[in-house]
Amino acid sequence: EGALLPVEESPYGDDEDIGQCLSMHQPWASLLVHGFKRAEGRSWKTEHRGRLWIHAAGKPPDDLEVDTLEQQYCSLYEGLGIPTPTLPSKSGGYPTSSLLGCVDMEACWTNKEYSEVLRSNPAMPQEENSNEYVFWCVKPRRLVVPLKMGGDHKIWGIPQQQLLAAQRGLRPVRWPAPSAGQTELSSPPIPEAAERKATASTKSAARVAKATAPASAPASEPRSELAAPQKAPEPLEQPPHSEPHSQPRLDLWPSASPMGEMLEVVVKDREAGADRQVVVLQNGFVHLVNFIPPDLQQRFVDEMRDLGVSEGGFFELNSLGIMRMHLGLQWNLAKLKWEPRGMGQPALDLPKLFQDMYREGVQRANRELTRPQHKKRKFATFPDKKVADLGVVDFCPI
Repeated sequence: EGALLPVEESPYGDDEDIGQCLSMHQPWASLLVHGFKRAEGRSWKTEHRGRLWIHAAGKPPDDLEVDTLEQQYCSLYEGLGIPTPTLPSKSGGYPTSSLLGCVDMEACWTNKEYSEVLRSNPAMPQEENSNEYVFWCVKPRRLVVPLKMGGDHKIWGIPQQQLLAAQRGLRPVRWPAPSAGQTELSSPPIPEAAERKATASTKSAARVAKATAPASAPASEPRSELAAPQKAPEPLEQPPHSEPHSQPRLDLWPSASPMGEMLEVVVKDREAGADRQVVVLQNGFVHLVNFIPPDLQQRFVDEMRDLGVSEGGFFELNSLGIMRMHLGLQWNLAKLKWEPRGMGQPALDLPKLFQDMYREGVQRANRELTRPQHKKRKFATFPDKKVADLGVVDFCPI
C-alpha cells in the first residue's frame, strides 16, 4: 500500500457548522465526497461559503452511468499523472437517501469565471461543467457510516440532532502521495479562502489558549509594590498514562438518540441459492433469519455503539480504516497474551448481552450436535459451564 498525502485540515470546524446541505443525485454525490469531482454545477448562485454537507437523493444510479463517469474521472487524472484513491464503486458504493459526508465550498463562480480559472491553471484537472454557476468544493470528508435521511431542494438545513451525530462520524478522504513521475493534485489560488483560513486558524489558536490558560485566582487584597514576587509554582508531576486518549472514535450507530433510528430491511437476496436466508440491512449489517431476532440485533448494535464512542472504545486497526474494540481483556503485544489491562488502560467490561449470546450459542450448538442424525459422527460438544471473558468487535467501513 502506497503512502498517503497528509490530511489538509479544514478551516471550518464543528462550532460554526450550521448544517448547510446540498442534495445531489448519484453517482455525482459520491464522486464529490470521494474527491474525484470538485466542480458542482447549478442554475442558481449562493453566498454560502464553508462546510457543505452532501446528501444523496433517493434515485438509484444507472450502472452504465456509474462505469462511464468513473472511467472519465480516471482518465482525467491519469492524463495528468495524478494518482487517485479507490473508486466509490469499490469503497462504500453509491448509497441513496443518505447523508454521505461534507466538503469545503470555497467559491461560487459563473461559468465564464470558472472557464478562466481552468485556462489560468493548466496543471489542474480540466473538469468540464456547462452550468450557469459552479460551486468549487475541496477537502472532502466522508461519513464512515452514511446516515439515512430525506433531502430537500437547493441548500437546506440538517436537523440539529442528526447534525451532531454526523459530525462525530466524519473521516478525511486521503489521496495517494505521488511517486516518481507523478503529480500532486493542485487547486487554484482563492484569496478569499486563504483569508478565511487565516481567520479560522487565529480563532482556533485563541480557543486552545483559553482552554489551556490557568483558572483566574480569587480576588485578594492589593499588594504593595515592594512586596516580594511570589515564587512560580512547581510544575505538577504528571501521573503515568495521563495523556488524553488519542485513539480515533467511531460512532457505530450515528444518531444522537438511539431510538431515533431503527434497522430496516432494504433488500432480500432472492437469487443466491445458498444465501436465501440472508437479509441485507442498511449500513452493512446482516441479519441471519431464525438466528438473531431483529430486536436483539438492534439491542446489540445500540450497546456496541455506546461502548464504541466511550473512553477506551474503538481504535483504528490499520490504514484501511478498520476499527476494533476489545471487551473484557486487552491484547498485550509485548507479552503476547490477553490481560485485563493493556496500554495503561483497563479493558471495557464484557456486556451481559455478550455473555447471554455466548451461552445461548453454546446451548444451540450442543443441541444440534446431539441430534440423532449426528450420532454416528461422534461430535464432541462444547463446554457449557465456561463463562465468556473476551469479546472482539470489528467494524469494517469498506
